[in-house]
Amino acid sequence: LIDFIQSPLFISMRRLQMVASTVSAFNTPSYRHH
Repeated sequence: LIDFIQSPLFISMRRLQMVASTVSAFNTPSYRHH
C-alpha cells in the first residue's frame, strides 16, 4: 500500500482530485460572491 501511495500514478490521481474539488468548489454559488 505504501508503494502504491508513493507511485507517480497515485500522486497524479491525487492532484487531479484536488483540482476537481477546487473547480467544483469555485462552481458553487457560495463562491460566486467574490
